[in-house]
Amino acid sequence: MGVDVTYDMAWRAKELALKFINGTHEEPYAKLCGYCKDLANTNPHTTTIIERNNDSKFKWIFISYGASAVGFAHCLPILGLDGTRLKSKYLGILLAATGVNTLGSLYPLAFAVVDAENDAN
Repeated sequence: MGVDVTYDMAWRAKELALKFINGTHEEPYAKLCGYCKDLANTNPHTTTIIERNNDSKFKWIFISYGASAVGFAHCLPILGLDGTRLKSKYLGILLAATGVNTLGSLYPLAFAVVDAENDAN
């Protein structure tokens, strides 16, 4: 075709196309407070906590669905905790707490996205 496209041009074009298709990362973060309120209103006993820093930017979020919390009473007395690093423009750690139901399957209990894996989080 006779068109010279550098690696940088292709990268920027891909990023622009992804932004056009999926939107920006900032848009969903701005809607998190409303999402937490909707979860608490539509799911009884659901716990959602979101914390922002002094600049009103996202710091961390915790979600425990009410049905999962109530169902934990019927699980084996085993609690699994795990975390995985998120690799995107905004780094963080996804923490998950799971139980084991009577059939031996994993039972999701709570989720959190935090900035660091430490005792406080």
